[in-house]
Amino acid sequence: MSEQISVKHWIDGAWAGSSRMSDSLNPATGEVIGTYADAGVEEGHAAIEAAARGFAAGPWRLDPMMRAAALSHLADAYAKRMDDVVDTLCRENGKLRPEAAFEAHFIVRALRFAAGLAVHPH
Repeated sequence: MSEQISVKHWIDGAWAGSSRMSDSLNPATGEVIGTYADAGVEEGHAAIEAAARGFAAGPWRLDPMMRAAALSHLADAYAKRMDDVVDTLCRENGKLRPEAAFEAHFIVRALRFAAGLAVHPH
């Protein structure tokens, strides 16, 4: 059995748990591979409010290059940890590795596409 991880939400610049924690199971074995904060309405509203506040009050709204850079850096981070992403998809969804790798590569492509859209005049 590998090390279990506990996953929380990133809300308003801080890691946030939830009143309800749930187990993430390997569907092939039933093994608990980690736990996650199972968000509800309260966490959803907090995340939406923080995002709206950050966009309205910060430089994001007026600086498309900042938005593009953030999305590009996120794409880089996913690309750097692609093996971990694929391993997680395999463990949590029971996917075959080639299928998981095929799906995971779209994460990076979508983030790079969104980064390009951020600076594209509409």
